[in-house]
This record gives sequence, structure tokens and C-alpha cells, in this order.
Amino acid sequence: MDFYDQKKIFKDNLRNLLADRNVSQRDVCEALGIAPQTFNSWAMGKSLPRSDKAKRLAEFFGVERQVLYEEHPPESRISKLAAMMEAHPIYWEVIDAVSGMDEEGLRLAIRLLRTMKEAGNE
Repeated sequence: MDFYDQKKIFKDNLRNLLADRNVSQRDVCEALGIAPQTFNSWAMGKSLPRSDKAKRLAEFFGVERQVLYEEHPPESRISKLAAMMEAHPIYWEVIDAVSGMDEEGLRLAIRLLRTMKEAGNE
């Protein structure tokens, strides 16, 4: 595996962790004291973090450091979604409610749900 492949895998894993944990790049930068430009270069696949930074990232996300560097099949996100839907059947009601909406309606629904989630976390 060449350096380009390593950066791409790291970038993909980092983006997946951000999405899975519902945190922003800004959240991570503030929590770890990392410059946004530095984090962005990792998230864009332009560079890889030094070992100490990778360790802190892994600790932040609650994963082993190798999780950041190893290739993971895309089915993992689908499997997580399926497990979530199975554990909480009410999510199907959300899917039913938004099915058939155009993209603008979906984006509005997402903004509304995120706002409600943030209000519940305060």
C-alpha cells in the first residue's frame, strides 16, 4: 500500500468516525487543541497525523489507533444502520414520514431533527 492509499483510508475512516459520532471537525479541534488547518489536511487526505496526534484522535473517538489506518468495508455503516433499525423500530416511522420527499424537504427535515436533538442535549 502506498502513501496515497494510506492517506485516503485515513481520510475515509476519519470522516466515518465524525459522522458516526455526530461530531464536527471543530468539536475535535477544540477538544484536542488541534489547529483547524491541520485537521482539515487530514480530513482532505493531504497528510497524515503524527503518531501522538493519531493516538489522541483515537482516544477521542474511543477506538484503537489502528482503526484510523485500516481499511474497513463500506458495509459496516449499512450493518450499523440495520442494527439500529432492528433495535428501535420507531426509526421506521421516521423513514416512512420522509419517504417521497424531494431533496429540499429532506434537508429541511434533517435541519429540524438536528435542531430538536441539540435542544434536547442542552
